[in-house]
Amino acid sequence: MASVYSSRFVALGGFSGGLTLAYTVPAGQIAVVKGISISVGTNILPGRVELIGAPGGTLLVNAAGVGPDYPVTLLAWGMWVFYPGEELWANSENWTGDINASGYLLTLP
Repeated sequence: MASVYSSRFVALGGFSGGLTLAYTVPAGQIAVVKGISISVGTNILPGRVELIGAPGGTLLVNAAGVGPDYPVTLLAWGMWVFYPGEELWANSENWTGDINASGYLLTLP
């Protein structure tokens, strides 16, 4: 019987860059993202912090507001499957936030 362990795919603390590649699934493996969190502090300006899956540019989780806004933490639980070479992208506009994504990294048969 094979053992399965949790893996952290994205761990960006204090992220405030524009569209940035955060993770690429290695050859021969599948990444199953089970949990995503985004935490942002108080913001004066309109903005957003988000995690995007590619290909297709699917928005997985988004913290957005028109400002001024109170601190917020978003948690998403699900099952997003990414194949070898597919990517997770982080994005931020005017805001700084912490982005985390974790799940299982499985070996293809």
